[in-house]
Amino acid sequence: MKNRRLVLGIVYITIGLLLSVLSFTLVIDEWWQSFGIAIFIVGVADIFRHRKYVTNAEYREKVDLSNNDERIRFLSMKAWSWAGYAFVMIAALGVIGFQIAGLRIWSMACSFCVCLVMILYWISYVVLNKKY
Repeated sequence: MKNRRLVLGIVYITIGLLLSVLSFTLVIDEWWQSFGIAIFIVGVADIFRHRKYVTNAEYREKVDLSNNDERIRFLSMKAWSWAGYAFVMIAALGVIGFQIAGLRIWSMACSFCVCLVMILYWISYVVLNKKY
């Protein structure tokens, strides 16, 4: 969490303000104004986190430990895998349920999501298998 966080925060704030101003002046759709505000808030939060990281040694140690601890990384990866499995199963059930309900567009959307995750899984597996 070096100065990169600070730079990203400034970039987020700039993009958020730009989107909000462009939306306010009706150059772009008004949906982008709320999106810009959200990005602005993320940028402010990043800057506050960076400031706390730089000024608070106890917080810095806690963040560094959580970024480098193997147990936390293992749990994080395990949580991602469980979330991925759950998503695929829920989307697959959605394909069947929406098809039975006659909602073909929703069924196709769920089907595309399942296919996309499976393709991404296969690509990741091939890349990681070559790397390790």
